[in-house]
Amino acid sequence: MKMAKGNDGSAARRRTLRKLLIAVGIALVVTFGIVFYQGSESSAGNSYRFNHGRQDDDFRARVNNRFKRHDRVNRRAKARGFGGLDRNGFADAHRRNGGGHETGKRNKGQYQTDDVSLDAADDDVLATQYRKDLIFDHKKPQRAEAFLEGILNGSINLSDIDPSYKLRPSADGSYHGVYGHFCKLNWPIYKKDPSSYPMFRFLVQASPDCNNGNSMLFDLKKVAYLARRRDQEVETIFGEGPKLLNITAVAFHETRCGSTLVANSMVAMDPEKHRSYSESRPPSKAFHICGEDYERCTTKQNAAILRDTIYMMSRTDDHREERVFFKFQSSTCPGIPVFQMAFPDVPWMFVYREPVQVIMSHAKDDITMKRTVCTKTRAYPSRELHDIARRHGRNSPQELDGVEFCAAHLAELTEAVVNNLNDMAIPVAYDQLPDMMWETIFPKILDRPMKQFEIDNLKAISNTYSKGGARTNKKGEYKDDSKEKEKKASDNVRQAAKEFLQESFDQLAAFEPKLLR
Repeated sequence: MKMAKGNDGSAARRRTLRKLLIAVGIALVVTFGIVFYQGSESSAGNSYRFNHGRQDDDFRARVNNRFKRHDRVNRRAKARGFGGLDRNGFADAHRRNGGGHETGKRNKGQYQTDDVSLDAADDDVLATQYRKDLIFDHKKPQRAEAFLEGILNGSINLSDIDPSYKLRPSADGSYHGVYGHFCKLNWPIYKKDPSSYPMFRFLVQASPDCNNGNSMLFDLKKVAYLARRRDQEVETIFGEGPKLLNITAVAFHETRCGSTLVANSMVAMDPEKHRSYSESRPPSKAFHICGEDYERCTTKQNAAILRDTIYMMSRTDDHREERVFFKFQSSTCPGIPVFQMAFPDVPWMFVYREPVQVIMSHAKDDITMKRTVCTKTRAYPSRELHDIARRHGRNSPQELDGVEFCAAHLAELTEAVVNNLNDMAIPVAYDQLPDMMWETIFPKILDRPMKQFEIDNLKAISNTYSKGGARTNKKGEYKDDSKEKEKKASDNVRQAAKEFLQESFDQLAAFEPKLLR
């Protein structure tokens, strides 16, 4: 037994020694490998830096030469009397083709820029610097240049925006630090069947070039500046290139009130000529980007950001298109003054519904009103909701039950609209849809009678469930359920509707739109 133990101890020592030798061998191999790799990397790195550094230098030289040629073209154009962009950032020739709710009229502010002057002597220098910044801010400048060219040519679209820490209040209204996400949207699939893609997010999901990291990020202000210059060049020099669509009308809404039908109608009336953005992210973020108390930027800056956002979304490389429409999220209603500042001559609709019916439309998702759209801000109510609660005898919105909070939230939207009704406003009641679209609204906005195929298209889309969606099984014939909602409404719903919503509803119903006279 003792001999066995001695043998076992000797075997253990041999195993330990073997492991130690293996560890030392591995360490030597790793050390040698590191030394060899560093030496080869140094040699190869010198070659790489020489070759690729030279390629980068060559690329920068080509870009600089192209910028110089671009500047010479602009100077020759000015010398020949073409002038430059006007004080609102828009070319003289372009004014004859776009703008306004009527063809040939201009939307004041649609093409404004927050830069002080676009026909100053240093415009070319600024444009050259902006272009260099946009290209060389990316790790792959050659890809960035090609992508930027696609944006300026109108083939690549704005799909989202985000602020950075650089966005701060300024006295002159200029802004910095807002970045746009750009990718190529699949517009043909949307125009073929708008009701299958009722929201902008569905269109983005159906666009392969907008997924899997294919989008790129660029400074919004700089891109918008270069886009305006490109549009000027198209009109005054080249004659071919991207097209700027007429912002014909936009729609705000109360939610669950027929607004998606309105958005679908905008494009379905003439899919070849019309483009419609339904609750897209860029404008919504632009409306909210300054904060509830405008702590991040001023209202003037807010208008400039919204103006640049809409401008970039109104450009196309499809010359069959003529008009663009927007349906904004319901949460943007408090931002109507900013919209009016940015686009004072663009008609805007507000789609709304009878108070009891609209509350019941929200209640169908959750009868307890704990997880509905109209109560999702219950944990962080806005200042306006606090004001509404106090006006109705509550100390805070937390004292409202689910139905009352929903009614108060909807009142926040409708009251924001009532307080900003002007000559460009068109309240649209749910019970007037869809006939009002082809009988009154479109003929007045377009300033011409409707063509029969347009009416037929509108009637066809109005008979389709507007929020069918490509991912739902809800497609089918649209049916009015107003009477059913009235019948099922509880006394609590009726009381909340009367207390919080009835007054603003009556004011909207009594308003006579100047544009429809």
